[in-house]
Amino acid sequence: MLWDMLILAGATATFLSALEQAKRAKAGIGGYTLAVAIGLLLAACNVVAVHKAGEAVGGRIERLSESVQERCFGALHLAALLWIVFAMFLAGWVASTALRLAF
Repeated sequence: MLWDMLILAGATATFLSALEQAKRAKAGIGGYTLAVAIGLLLAACNVVAVHKAGEAVGGRIERLSESVQERCFGALHLAALLWIVFAMFLAGWVASTALRLAF
């Protein structure tokens, strides 16, 4: 449940970061459309990447002891939080650059 909420939070943050760049650029409808397309694309890629990473780590640590599993899952959740911050900056940079080039 927590993992799914982190995935959703990451996708939402990525999308909103791209949308914020259109607002900052005072873009028209075309700029907002471009920012929404970029945000949706990067958010979808973010969901797939984080989900695959969770499956990969979960598959590797299932044979370890319970205490080690708890530490690994804690580290995985921390890594997901750091990834959300990185994805926000990446989405903002991509959207900002695309808006500058297109308009």
